[in-house]
Amino acid sequence: MRDALSALNRAREINARIEAKRAEAIHAINQAVTLILALCTVAFSFLVFGLPEQQRLDRENQEQVATWAK
Repeated sequence: MRDALSALNRAREINARIEAKRAEAIHAINQAVTLILALCTVAFSFLVFGLPEQQRLDRENQEQVATWAK
């Protein structure tokens, strides 16, 4: 009986460690997905809002250089 209880307790300890590792893994995956989504959001924002602004600045610079060249 004592051996059975000892084995049961050992199994519970092992199960608790497995569950802790599982929770850590899920947390790490959630963090990675959140980071990827944040990077995608920044990239999308740059493409949608940043690129036209950069093109406008490039045109202004080219116009200024053309004015200086005359």
